[in-house]
Amino acid sequence: MENTEHVEFISENHIPFIKQLKNQKGKDIWLIGGGQINTMLLNENLIDEIQVFTMPIIISNGIDLFENLPKETHLKLIETKSYSTGAVELKYKVE
Repeated sequence: MENTEHVEFISENHIPFIKQLKNQKGKDIWLIGGGQINTMLLNENLIDEIQVFTMPIIISNGIDLFENLPKETHLKLIETKSYSTGAVELKYKVE
């Protein structure tokens, strides 16, 4: 069986790269990023779904989910999962 998964790391020209990927046929795009890229892609309407994990720990420093304020975006909760560790996963569709 042939493995067709592909991983590519990019550090610039994010918007054109993501637009090109979204126009291709194939599987979903999974993005793990910090606040700056999350805000850029959300403001360009390039995010279809957001998954947020809440962990049972409070830390003093971390990476912001969004940098500055993204444009107002309505989300629809489509799935929740809780784990025995106390973590909670929230999955939202971007409307």
